[in-house]
Amino acid sequence: MSVLPPEAESVNSQAARAIELARRSRPPMKCFVRDMRAVLGRPSLARQTVYEWESGRRQVPAAALIAAAEVACWTIDDLLRLAASERGRLMLDDVRVPYPRRRAASA
Repeated sequence: MSVLPPEAESVNSQAARAIELARRSRPPMKCFVRDMRAVLGRPSLARQTVYEWESGRRQVPAAALIAAAEVACWTIDDLLRLAASERGRLMLDDVRVPYPRRRAASA
């Protein structure tokens, strides 16, 4: 097992929080995982994998972060900014993150 430098740990923690925020904005877990599979084009994605991303036991793949932002109807920038903020930490303490309104399709 390799030891990550502190700055890498911080980035990994932020990505883990971003996945959790996205998942909590799209309950229940089975719907989030189903939508993630569809966006990623994967035939399977285990709930356990998502929990491992959230806990930091597995690094979050870039494609999963992009898919999570899409499923949650957030931009990646907004999702990462929220994950890094105190507001994001407080939202994770709440029972449920409010589901954002879908962006209107541009004409």
